[in-house]
Amino acid sequence: MRALILGEQGNREEAVRLMREIEQGALTEYMRAQTSSIRALFEGRREESLKGAERVIAEFPDPETVCFHARVLAYFGERDRALAALNQALDRGFILYRILTRSDPWLDPVRPTSAFADLLSRAESRYRDAVAAFLDAGGEEMLGISAG
Repeated sequence: MRALILGEQGNREEAVRLMREIEQGALTEYMRAQTSSIRALFEGRREESLKGAERVIAEFPDPETVCFHARVLAYFGERDRALAALNQALDRGFILYRILTRSDPWLDPVRPTSAFADLLSRAESRYRDAVAAFLDAGGEEMLGISAG
């Protein structure tokens, strides 16, 4: 996680160094695929990064991971593939509304599309449904928080 944060903050050289160290260790195939895809992105190795992201999306269908690697596809301008993966993540239960609405330059290539607007609308609806279900179930009381 530290390497990823460093890379997204612009310290790509240090991020790559840390990721290469991580890749030397005993990793699951899942973690190796994720790490190599992001390392390749920070190295500017488009095809390697895209190949890794596609592998992660296809073989490790955890919706949060799919959402993250959709960002990789978007970063490299693969709009249709990125939007398909984001829709897949939403359809599999990952409520990505707040991810889509925050500042994220990796997602900027897909934002101007009507498909993104449709995705955002669907994500907002699911987000609102989840918040309502949380409140209806007494979630605030269980967690000892208030909506004020």
